[in-house]
Amino acid sequence: GFVVQLQTDISPVVVKQMQERHAQYPNLTYLVSDCRNMPEFRDCQFGHVIDKGKVEKHTGQLKCTRLLRHCGL
Repeated sequence: GFVVQLQTDISPVVVKQMQERHAQYPNLTYLVSDCRNMPEFRDCQFGHVIDKGKVEKHTGQLKCTRLLRHCGL
């Protein structure tokens, strides 16, 4: 799996919930960010980017969960 993971969401409420829910995992970072404009990140900064919502739309919730687990997420 990936050693360091950065999760983003446009909702501060969701980010706070996820930070609290996964507080025991120091390699997970949650940040409020809008994917339409992310000046806080450099171009090509990440090796991989997964849009969980798009994966769910095309595969369904259960398959998405299995896929992300297979990727170590």
